[in-house]
Amino acid sequence: MRIRKISRGEKFSSETSACELGMVVLGGRCSVESTAGSWVDFGSRAHVFDGLPTALYLPINTEFTVVAETDCEIALCFSRAEEKFPARAH
Repeated sequence: MRIRKISRGEKFSSETSACELGMVVLGGRCSVESTAGSWVDFGSRAHVFDGLPTALYLPINTEFTVVAETDCEIALCFSRAEEKFPARAH
């Protein structure tokens, strides 16, 4: 697991490779564009003590780009996997 802080307007791209990814927005809002789908203005709290988090599941072999709509902090939780499941937001 790693935490990524990104400033409004900043973006980063990566891929899940042989891992699945649980992306948890700890605070702020972002948009995610991926080969498994797109989510716009994703995230619902200002910081970790401001309600429940928003999460996104991305399957193996998925390329993705995250763009910060506001300053935001994201937890990226990777886990090795063999089976591909559909992407889902919670």
